[in-house]
Amino acid sequence: MFDTTSILVTLVLVTVSISLYRKKEKLPPGPRGLPVIGNALDVPLKHPWKVYARWAKKYNSDILSLRIPGATLVILNKHSVILDLFSKRARLYSDRPQSTIFQSLGVSRLMVFQNYDDRWKSYRKAFKHEFEDDTRDGSRVHGLVAARRLLQRLLNTKNHEDEMRLTAADAILSQTYGIKPSKGDDSYVHLADETMTILADVGRGGFVVDALPFLKWMPSWFPGAGYKTKVAKGAELVDQAIKTPFEVVKSEMVGGADTTVAQLRSFTLAMLLYPEVQKKAQKAIDSVLHGRLPDFSDYGSIPYIEAIVMENLRWQPMTPLGVFHVLNEDDTYAGYTIPKGSICIPNVWAVLHDESIYGPDVEEFIPERFLRKDGTFNADISMEAAFGFGRRTCPGRVIAKEFVWLAAASILSVFDICDGRDANGQPLDRNKIEYSSEMISFAPNIKCTFKLRPGVSESIIHNAIDD
Repeated sequence: MFDTTSILVTLVLVTVSISLYRKKEKLPPGPRGLPVIGNALDVPLKHPWKVYARWAKKYNSDILSLRIPGATLVILNKHSVILDLFSKRARLYSDRPQSTIFQSLGVSRLMVFQNYDDRWKSYRKAFKHEFEDDTRDGSRVHGLVAARRLLQRLLNTKNHEDEMRLTAADAILSQTYGIKPSKGDDSYVHLADETMTILADVGRGGFVVDALPFLKWMPSWFPGAGYKTKVAKGAELVDQAIKTPFEVVKSEMVGGADTTVAQLRSFTLAMLLYPEVQKKAQKAIDSVLHGRLPDFSDYGSIPYIEAIVMENLRWQPMTPLGVFHVLNEDDTYAGYTIPKGSICIPNVWAVLHDESIYGPDVEEFIPERFLRKDGTFNADISMEAAFGFGRRTCPGRVIAKEFVWLAAASILSVFDICDGRDANGQPLDRNKIEYSSEMISFAPNIKCTFKLRPGVSESIIHNAIDD
Protein backbone atom coordinates (compact mmCIF):
# COMPACT_ATOMS: atom_id res chain seq x y z
CA MET A 1 0.00 0.00 0.00
CA PHE A 2 1.17 3.53 -0.76
CA ASP A 3 1.24 5.87 2.23
CA THR A 4 -0.03 9.43 2.10
CA THR A 5 3.49 10.89 1.98
CA SER A 6 4.41 8.82 -1.08
CA ILE A 7 1.27 9.93 -2.89
CA LEU A 8 1.90 13.59 -2.08
CA VAL A 9 5.53 13.36 -3.21
CA THR A 10 4.42 11.75 -6.46
CA LEU A 11 1.85 14.49 -7.10
CA VAL A 12 4.44 17.18 -6.40
CA LEU A 13 6.91 15.55 -8.79
CA VAL A 14 4.26 15.29 -11.51
CA THR A 15 3.28 18.93 -11.00
CA VAL A 16 6.90 20.07 -11.19
CA SER A 17 7.48 17.91 -14.27
CA ILE A 18 4.49 19.44 -16.07
CA SER A 19 5.64 22.95 -15.13
CA LEU A 20 9.21 22.31 -16.32
CA TYR A 21 7.93 20.68 -19.51
CA ARG A 22 5.81 23.73 -20.25
CA LYS A 23 8.74 26.08 -19.62
CA LYS A 24 11.12 23.92 -21.67
CA GLU A 25 8.78 23.92 -24.63
CA LYS A 26 7.90 27.61 -24.18
CA LEU A 27 4.26 26.89 -24.79
CA PRO A 28 1.88 29.83 -25.16
CA PRO A 29 0.43 30.99 -21.82
CA GLY A 30 -2.68 29.56 -20.23
CA PRO A 31 -4.14 28.30 -16.94
CA ARG A 32 -1.62 26.45 -14.76
CA GLY A 33 -3.40 23.09 -14.74
CA LEU A 34 -3.42 20.19 -12.30
CA PRO A 35 -1.19 17.15 -11.85
CA VAL A 36 -1.78 14.32 -14.32
CA ILE A 37 -4.93 15.78 -15.92
CA GLY A 38 -3.34 19.12 -16.77
CA ASN A 39 -6.00 21.59 -17.98
CA ALA A 40 -8.73 18.99 -18.55
CA LEU A 41 -10.98 20.74 -16.03
CA ASP A 42 -10.21 24.18 -17.46
CA VAL A 43 -11.63 23.50 -20.93
CA PRO A 44 -14.82 25.61 -20.94
CA LEU A 45 -18.05 23.99 -22.12
CA LYS A 46 -20.35 27.04 -22.11
CA HIS A 47 -19.57 29.71 -24.70
CA PRO A 48 -15.86 28.78 -24.75
CA TRP A 49 -15.15 31.48 -27.35
CA LYS A 50 -16.00 34.17 -24.80
CA VAL A 51 -13.89 32.49 -22.12
CA TYR A 52 -10.89 32.28 -24.45
CA ALA A 53 -11.30 35.95 -25.38
CA ARG A 54 -11.23 36.88 -21.67
CA TRP A 55 -8.14 34.72 -21.14
CA ALA A 56 -6.38 36.47 -24.03
CA LYS A 57 -6.76 39.74 -22.11
CA LYS A 58 -5.84 38.15 -18.78
CA TYR A 59 -2.61 36.65 -20.11
CA ASN A 60 -1.96 39.56 -22.49
CA SER A 61 -1.49 37.12 -25.36
CA ASP A 62 -3.34 36.49 -28.62
CA ILE A 63 -2.25 32.85 -28.55
CA LEU A 64 -3.05 30.54 -25.62
CA SER A 65 -2.48 26.89 -24.80
CA LEU A 66 -4.11 24.19 -22.69
CA ARG A 67 -2.54 20.81 -21.93
CA ILE A 68 -4.75 17.79 -21.46
CA PRO A 69 -3.64 14.16 -21.45
CA GLY A 70 -2.98 13.20 -25.05
CA ALA A 71 -3.35 16.65 -26.59
CA THR A 72 -2.27 20.27 -26.63
CA LEU A 73 -4.94 22.84 -27.44
CA VAL A 74 -3.73 26.08 -28.99
CA ILE A 75 -6.29 28.89 -29.14
CA LEU A 76 -5.75 31.71 -31.63
CA ASN A 77 -7.59 34.93 -30.77
CA LYS A 78 -6.27 37.40 -33.37
CA HIS A 79 -6.94 37.57 -37.11
CA SER A 80 -3.31 38.30 -37.97
CA VAL A 81 -2.11 35.32 -35.91
CA ILE A 82 -4.59 32.96 -37.57
CA LEU A 83 -3.54 34.16 -41.03
CA ASP A 84 0.14 33.71 -40.17
CA LEU A 85 -0.44 30.07 -39.26
CA PHE A 86 -3.40 28.83 -41.31
CA SER A 87 -2.65 30.75 -44.51
CA LYS A 88 1.08 31.49 -44.63
CA ARG A 89 1.96 28.10 -43.12
CA ALA A 90 -0.96 26.21 -44.64
CA ARG A 91 1.22 23.18 -45.40
CA LEU A 92 1.56 22.60 -41.66
CA TYR A 93 -1.89 23.62 -40.44
CA SER A 94 -4.46 22.24 -42.92
CA ASP A 95 -5.23 18.83 -41.40
CA ARG A 96 -8.17 18.07 -39.10
CA PRO A 97 -8.02 16.49 -35.62
CA GLN A 98 -8.85 12.78 -35.77
CA SER A 99 -10.22 12.33 -32.26
CA THR A 100 -11.45 9.08 -30.79
CA ILE A 101 -15.03 10.36 -30.88
CA PHE A 102 -14.90 11.45 -34.51
CA GLN A 103 -13.21 8.22 -35.58
CA SER A 104 -15.93 6.23 -33.84
CA LEU A 105 -18.64 8.34 -35.48
CA GLY A 106 -17.05 8.01 -38.91
CA VAL A 107 -17.24 11.75 -39.58
CA SER A 108 -13.79 11.73 -41.18
CA ARG A 109 -15.71 10.67 -44.29
CA LEU A 110 -17.36 14.09 -44.34
CA MET A 111 -15.37 16.55 -46.46
CA VAL A 112 -15.22 19.23 -43.77
CA PHE A 113 -13.56 16.81 -41.30
CA GLN A 114 -11.18 15.09 -43.73
CA ASN A 115 -7.44 15.58 -43.61
CA TYR A 116 -5.75 17.67 -46.28
CA ASP A 117 -4.97 14.76 -48.61
CA ASP A 118 -5.56 13.73 -52.23
CA ARG A 119 -9.09 12.53 -51.52
CA TRP A 120 -10.03 15.84 -49.93
CA LYS A 121 -8.43 17.75 -52.81
CA SER A 122 -10.49 15.80 -55.35
CA TYR A 123 -13.74 16.51 -53.47
CA ARG A 124 -12.82 20.18 -53.14
CA LYS A 125 -12.01 20.44 -56.85
CA ALA A 126 -15.35 18.88 -57.83
CA PHE A 127 -17.28 21.17 -55.50
CA LYS A 128 -15.43 24.25 -56.70
CA HIS A 129 -16.11 23.37 -60.33
CA GLU A 130 -19.85 23.28 -59.68
CA PHE A 131 -20.06 26.52 -57.73
CA GLU A 132 -17.54 28.94 -59.23
CA ASP A 133 -18.69 32.31 -60.54
CA ASP A 134 -19.15 31.18 -64.13
CA THR A 135 -21.08 28.01 -63.30
CA ARG A 136 -23.35 28.92 -60.38
CA ASP A 137 -26.31 30.27 -62.36
CA GLY A 138 -28.05 26.94 -61.74
CA SER A 139 -27.63 27.29 -57.99
CA ARG A 140 -29.11 30.78 -58.18
CA VAL A 141 -32.21 29.48 -59.95
CA HIS A 142 -32.84 26.92 -57.22
CA GLY A 143 -32.00 29.45 -54.51
CA LEU A 144 -34.51 31.90 -55.94
CA VAL A 145 -37.26 29.28 -55.99
CA ALA A 146 -36.44 28.20 -52.43
CA ALA A 147 -36.58 31.82 -51.20
CA ARG A 148 -39.96 32.37 -52.87
CA ARG A 149 -41.34 29.18 -51.36
CA LEU A 150 -40.14 30.38 -47.96
CA LEU A 151 -42.33 33.47 -48.28
CA GLN A 152 -45.33 31.29 -49.01
CA ARG A 153 -44.64 29.10 -45.99
CA LEU A 154 -44.24 32.11 -43.71
CA LEU A 155 -47.72 33.37 -44.59
CA ASN A 156 -49.44 30.96 -42.23
CA THR A 157 -46.67 29.34 -40.21
CA LYS A 158 -46.69 28.81 -36.47
CA ASN A 159 -43.02 27.84 -36.45
CA HIS A 160 -40.76 29.98 -38.63
CA GLU A 161 -37.68 28.05 -37.48
CA ASP A 162 -38.97 24.83 -39.06
CA GLU A 163 -39.77 26.69 -42.26
CA MET A 164 -36.26 28.12 -42.43
CA ARG A 165 -34.72 24.71 -41.94
CA LEU A 166 -36.92 23.30 -44.68
CA THR A 167 -35.90 26.18 -46.95
CA ALA A 168 -32.18 25.50 -46.48
CA ALA A 169 -32.78 21.86 -47.38
CA ASP A 170 -34.94 22.97 -50.30
CA ALA A 171 -32.15 25.11 -51.77
CA ILE A 172 -29.60 22.30 -51.54
CA LEU A 173 -31.60 19.19 -52.44
CA SER A 174 -33.51 20.76 -55.32
CA GLN A 175 -30.27 21.92 -56.85
CA THR A 176 -28.35 18.69 -56.45
CA TYR A 177 -31.00 16.02 -56.99
CA GLY A 178 -34.19 17.77 -58.00
CA ILE A 179 -35.71 16.78 -54.65
CA LYS A 180 -38.30 19.23 -53.31
CA PRO A 181 -38.87 18.85 -49.56
CA SER A 182 -42.53 19.52 -48.96
CA LYS A 183 -43.00 19.17 -45.24
CA GLY A 184 -41.08 19.54 -42.01
CA ASP A 185 -40.70 15.81 -41.49
CA ASP A 186 -39.08 15.24 -44.89
CA SER A 187 -36.71 12.28 -44.48
CA TYR A 188 -33.62 14.14 -45.70
CA VAL A 189 -34.25 17.12 -43.44
CA HIS A 190 -34.93 14.85 -40.47
CA LEU A 191 -31.74 12.89 -41.15
CA ALA A 192 -29.62 16.04 -41.25
CA ASP A 193 -31.28 17.36 -38.07
CA GLU A 194 -30.75 14.17 -36.12
CA THR A 195 -27.16 13.79 -37.30
CA MET A 196 -26.17 17.34 -36.35
CA THR A 197 -27.90 17.05 -32.97
CA ILE A 198 -25.98 13.96 -31.95
CA LEU A 199 -22.69 15.30 -33.36
CA ALA A 200 -23.07 18.41 -31.21
CA ASP A 201 -24.15 16.40 -28.16
CA VAL A 202 -21.28 13.91 -28.36
CA GLY A 203 -18.75 16.51 -29.45
CA ARG A 204 -19.17 18.55 -26.27
CA GLY A 205 -17.39 15.84 -24.29
CA GLY A 206 -15.10 14.65 -27.05
CA PHE A 207 -11.84 15.58 -25.35
CA VAL A 208 -12.64 13.44 -22.31
CA VAL A 209 -12.14 10.20 -24.23
CA ASP A 210 -8.89 11.42 -25.76
CA ALA A 211 -7.69 12.51 -22.32
CA LEU A 212 -8.67 9.15 -20.77
CA PRO A 213 -8.12 6.65 -23.62
CA PHE A 214 -8.83 3.61 -21.42
CA LEU A 215 -12.52 4.59 -21.66
CA LYS A 216 -12.50 3.15 -25.19
CA TRP A 217 -12.35 -0.34 -23.71
CA MET A 218 -14.85 0.22 -20.91
CA PRO A 219 -18.53 -0.81 -21.15
CA SER A 220 -21.04 1.98 -21.72
CA TRP A 221 -22.27 1.78 -18.10
CA PHE A 222 -18.77 2.62 -16.79
CA PRO A 223 -18.49 6.23 -15.50
CA GLY A 224 -17.31 8.42 -18.35
CA ALA A 225 -18.01 5.80 -21.02
CA GLY A 226 -21.68 6.64 -21.50
CA TYR A 227 -20.73 8.38 -24.73
CA LYS A 228 -20.59 4.96 -26.41
CA THR A 229 -24.37 4.63 -26.66
CA LYS A 230 -24.67 8.00 -28.36
CA VAL A 231 -21.68 7.29 -30.59
CA ALA A 232 -23.26 4.06 -31.81
CA LYS A 233 -26.41 5.94 -32.78
CA GLY A 234 -24.36 8.76 -34.27
CA ALA A 235 -22.25 6.40 -36.37
CA GLU A 236 -25.43 4.88 -37.77
CA LEU A 237 -26.79 8.32 -38.66
CA VAL A 238 -23.53 9.46 -40.26
CA ASP A 239 -23.50 6.28 -42.32
CA GLN A 240 -27.05 6.98 -43.49
CA ALA A 241 -26.15 10.58 -44.29
CA ILE A 242 -23.28 9.38 -46.46
CA LYS A 243 -25.40 6.88 -48.37
CA THR A 244 -28.55 9.00 -48.60
CA PRO A 245 -28.45 10.04 -51.28
CA PHE A 246 -24.78 10.87 -52.12
CA GLU A 247 -21.48 12.28 -50.82
CA VAL A 248 -21.90 15.88 -51.97
CA VAL A 249 -25.50 16.18 -50.73
CA LYS A 250 -24.54 14.63 -47.43
CA SER A 251 -21.71 17.08 -46.86
CA GLU A 252 -23.90 20.05 -47.74
CA MET A 253 -26.91 18.92 -45.72
CA VAL A 254 -24.89 18.26 -42.56
CA GLY A 255 -22.81 21.42 -42.92
CA GLY A 256 -24.17 24.00 -45.33
CA ALA A 257 -27.84 23.64 -44.47
CA ASP A 258 -27.25 23.97 -40.74
CA THR A 259 -25.07 27.06 -41.06
CA THR A 260 -27.65 28.63 -43.38
CA VAL A 261 -30.42 27.95 -40.86
CA ALA A 262 -28.26 29.45 -38.11
CA GLN A 263 -27.86 32.63 -40.17
CA LEU A 264 -31.58 32.91 -40.97
CA ARG A 265 -32.60 32.40 -37.34
CA SER A 266 -30.06 34.95 -36.18
CA PHE A 267 -31.27 37.42 -38.82
CA THR A 268 -34.85 37.03 -37.57
CA LEU A 269 -33.78 37.62 -33.98
CA ALA A 270 -31.76 40.69 -34.95
CA MET A 271 -34.75 42.22 -36.75
CA LEU A 272 -36.85 41.72 -33.62
CA LEU A 273 -34.25 43.14 -31.25
CA TYR A 274 -33.37 46.06 -33.51
CA PRO A 275 -36.66 47.18 -35.13
CA GLU A 276 -35.06 50.44 -36.28
CA VAL A 277 -32.69 48.39 -38.46
CA GLN A 278 -35.64 46.50 -39.92
CA LYS A 279 -37.45 49.73 -40.83
CA LYS A 280 -34.34 51.21 -42.41
CA ALA A 281 -33.81 48.03 -44.42
CA GLN A 282 -37.38 48.05 -45.71
CA LYS A 283 -37.01 51.67 -46.78
CA ALA A 284 -33.83 50.79 -48.68
CA ILE A 285 -35.57 47.84 -50.37
CA ASP A 286 -38.59 49.91 -51.38
CA SER A 287 -36.40 52.59 -52.94
CA VAL A 288 -34.93 50.04 -55.34
CA LEU A 289 -37.63 47.40 -55.90
CA HIS A 290 -40.76 49.60 -55.94
CA GLY A 291 -43.10 46.79 -54.89
CA ARG A 292 -41.60 43.80 -56.70
CA LEU A 293 -39.74 40.89 -55.13
CA PRO A 294 -35.94 40.84 -55.26
CA ASP A 295 -33.90 38.43 -57.35
CA PHE A 296 -30.18 37.83 -57.74
CA SER A 297 -29.87 40.60 -60.33
CA ASP A 298 -30.49 43.02 -57.45
CA TYR A 299 -27.49 41.74 -55.51
CA GLY A 300 -25.19 44.70 -54.95
CA SER A 301 -27.87 47.33 -55.56
CA ILE A 302 -29.16 47.48 -51.96
CA PRO A 303 -26.02 48.11 -49.86
CA TYR A 304 -27.89 48.18 -46.55
CA ILE A 305 -29.07 44.58 -46.99
CA GLU A 306 -25.51 43.48 -47.77
CA ALA A 307 -24.43 45.27 -44.61
CA ILE A 308 -27.12 43.45 -42.60
CA VAL A 309 -25.94 40.07 -43.90
CA MET A 310 -22.33 40.86 -43.00
CA GLU A 311 -23.27 42.22 -39.59
CA ASN A 312 -25.36 39.11 -39.00
CA LEU A 313 -22.29 36.95 -39.63
CA ARG A 314 -20.13 39.15 -37.40
CA TRP A 315 -22.54 39.79 -34.51
CA GLN A 316 -23.23 36.14 -33.75
CA PRO A 317 -20.92 33.98 -35.89
CA MET A 318 -22.44 30.66 -36.89
CA THR A 319 -19.25 28.74 -36.00
CA PRO A 320 -17.70 30.77 -33.16
CA LEU A 321 -14.65 28.49 -32.92
CA GLY A 322 -14.52 27.63 -36.60
CA VAL A 323 -13.49 24.08 -37.40
CA PHE A 324 -10.33 22.95 -35.62
CA HIS A 325 -7.03 22.50 -37.46
CA VAL A 326 -4.19 20.20 -36.40
CA LEU A 327 -0.45 20.81 -36.74
CA ASN A 328 1.39 18.06 -38.61
CA GLU A 329 4.93 18.85 -37.36
CA ASP A 330 6.61 20.87 -34.61
CA ASP A 331 6.51 24.61 -35.18
CA THR A 332 7.53 27.85 -33.49
CA TYR A 333 5.68 31.16 -33.55
CA ALA A 334 6.27 34.46 -31.74
CA GLY A 335 8.85 32.76 -29.53
CA TYR A 336 6.48 29.94 -28.54
CA THR A 337 6.75 26.24 -29.32
CA ILE A 338 3.70 24.57 -30.85
CA PRO A 339 4.13 20.78 -30.67
CA LYS A 340 3.24 18.42 -33.50
CA GLY A 341 -0.34 17.19 -33.16
CA SER A 342 -1.55 20.36 -31.42
CA ILE A 343 -5.25 21.05 -31.96
CA CYS A 344 -5.37 24.64 -33.18
CA ILE A 345 -8.61 26.50 -32.51
CA PRO A 346 -9.40 29.75 -34.34
CA ASN A 347 -11.49 31.94 -32.06
CA VAL A 348 -13.73 33.31 -34.80
CA TRP A 349 -15.95 35.07 -32.26
CA ALA A 350 -12.97 37.00 -30.84
CA VAL A 351 -11.80 37.97 -34.33
CA LEU A 352 -15.24 39.24 -35.34
CA HIS A 353 -15.53 41.21 -32.09
CA ASP A 354 -12.18 42.95 -32.48
CA GLU A 355 -12.79 46.68 -32.09
CA SER A 356 -9.59 47.50 -33.98
CA ILE A 357 -11.23 46.01 -37.09
CA TYR A 358 -14.96 46.56 -36.63
CA GLY A 359 -15.11 49.67 -34.48
CA PRO A 360 -16.84 50.27 -31.14
CA ASP A 361 -19.92 48.58 -29.67
CA VAL A 362 -19.10 45.17 -31.17
CA GLU A 363 -21.76 43.52 -29.00
CA GLU A 364 -24.47 45.55 -30.78
CA PHE A 365 -26.05 44.87 -34.18
CA ILE A 366 -24.95 47.87 -36.27
CA PRO A 367 -24.99 47.24 -40.06
CA GLU A 368 -23.63 50.75 -40.68
CA ARG A 369 -20.16 49.54 -39.71
CA PHE A 370 -20.04 47.91 -43.18
CA LEU A 371 -21.05 51.07 -45.04
CA ARG A 372 -18.94 53.97 -46.24
CA LYS A 373 -19.94 57.53 -45.45
CA ASP A 374 -21.67 57.81 -48.84
CA GLY A 375 -23.85 54.77 -48.04
CA THR A 376 -22.08 52.32 -50.36
CA PHE A 377 -21.09 48.88 -49.14
CA ASN A 378 -17.52 48.68 -47.83
CA ALA A 379 -16.13 45.40 -49.16
CA ASP A 380 -12.69 46.23 -47.76
CA ILE A 381 -13.71 45.18 -44.25
CA SER A 382 -12.55 41.58 -43.93
CA MET A 383 -15.11 38.90 -43.11
CA GLU A 384 -12.87 35.98 -44.00
CA ALA A 385 -13.11 34.66 -40.46
CA ALA A 386 -16.79 33.81 -40.92
CA PHE A 387 -15.98 31.23 -43.60
CA GLY A 388 -12.75 29.58 -42.50
CA PHE A 389 -9.09 30.14 -43.20
CA GLY A 390 -6.34 29.15 -45.58
CA ARG A 391 -6.87 26.05 -47.67
CA ARG A 392 -9.89 25.05 -45.57
CA THR A 393 -11.98 28.11 -46.46
CA CYS A 394 -15.62 27.13 -47.10
CA PRO A 395 -15.97 26.48 -50.87
CA GLY A 396 -19.67 27.35 -50.76
CA ARG A 397 -19.25 30.72 -49.06
CA VAL A 398 -20.29 32.82 -52.08
CA ILE A 399 -23.54 30.99 -52.84
CA ALA A 400 -24.36 30.76 -49.12
CA LYS A 401 -23.88 34.50 -48.63
CA GLU A 402 -25.93 35.31 -51.73
CA PHE A 403 -28.77 33.01 -50.68
CA VAL A 404 -29.01 34.54 -47.20
CA TRP A 405 -29.01 37.98 -48.82
CA LEU A 406 -31.89 36.97 -51.11
CA ALA A 407 -33.86 35.37 -48.27
CA ALA A 408 -33.42 38.44 -46.03
CA ALA A 409 -34.32 40.91 -48.79
CA SER A 410 -37.34 38.82 -49.80
CA ILE A 411 -38.68 38.54 -46.26
CA LEU A 412 -38.30 42.24 -45.52
CA SER A 413 -39.85 43.24 -48.84
CA VAL A 414 -43.21 41.70 -47.90
CA PHE A 415 -43.24 41.10 -44.12
CA ASP A 416 -42.93 42.99 -40.88
CA ILE A 417 -41.21 40.74 -38.34
CA CYS A 418 -42.84 41.56 -35.02
CA ASP A 419 -44.25 40.36 -31.68
CA GLY A 420 -41.08 38.57 -30.61
CA ARG A 421 -41.40 36.31 -27.56
CA ASP A 422 -39.01 33.96 -25.84
CA ALA A 423 -39.67 30.27 -25.15
CA ASN A 424 -41.65 31.25 -22.04
CA GLY A 425 -43.84 33.70 -23.90
CA GLN A 426 -42.12 36.77 -22.46
CA PRO A 427 -41.07 39.80 -24.55
CA LEU A 428 -37.52 39.51 -25.86
CA ASP A 429 -34.81 41.17 -23.80
CA ARG A 430 -31.47 41.96 -25.48
CA ASN A 431 -29.64 41.37 -22.21
CA LYS A 432 -31.06 37.87 -21.75
CA ILE A 433 -30.44 36.44 -25.22
CA GLU A 434 -28.22 33.37 -25.07
CA TYR A 435 -26.99 31.44 -28.09
CA SER A 436 -26.19 27.73 -27.91
CA SER A 437 -22.66 26.47 -27.19
CA GLU A 438 -22.42 23.85 -29.95
CA MET A 439 -20.00 23.83 -32.88
CA ILE A 440 -22.73 25.60 -34.86
CA SER A 441 -24.19 28.19 -32.51
CA PHE A 442 -27.94 28.79 -32.84
CA ALA A 443 -30.10 31.65 -31.65
CA PRO A 444 -32.52 30.66 -28.87
CA ASN A 445 -35.94 29.35 -29.83
CA ILE A 446 -38.35 32.25 -30.14
CA LYS A 447 -41.86 32.95 -31.35
CA CYS A 448 -42.77 35.84 -33.61
CA THR A 449 -45.20 36.98 -36.29
CA PHE A 450 -44.49 37.51 -39.98
CA LYS A 451 -47.17 40.05 -40.85
CA LEU A 452 -47.75 41.29 -44.38
CA ARG A 453 -46.60 44.87 -44.72
CA PRO A 454 -49.22 47.55 -45.44
CA GLY A 455 -50.02 47.58 -49.14
CA VAL A 456 -48.60 44.10 -49.76
CA SER A 457 -51.04 41.37 -50.79
CA GLU A 458 -50.60 37.62 -50.74
CA SER A 459 -50.96 37.58 -54.52
CA ILE A 460 -47.45 38.93 -55.05
CA ILE A 461 -46.09 35.87 -53.24
CA HIS A 462 -48.38 33.33 -54.91
CA ASN A 463 -47.77 34.82 -58.35
CA ALA A 464 -44.01 34.64 -57.81
CA ILE A 465 -44.29 30.92 -57.01
CA ASP A 466 -46.41 30.29 -60.10
CA ASP A 467 -43.90 32.12 -62.29
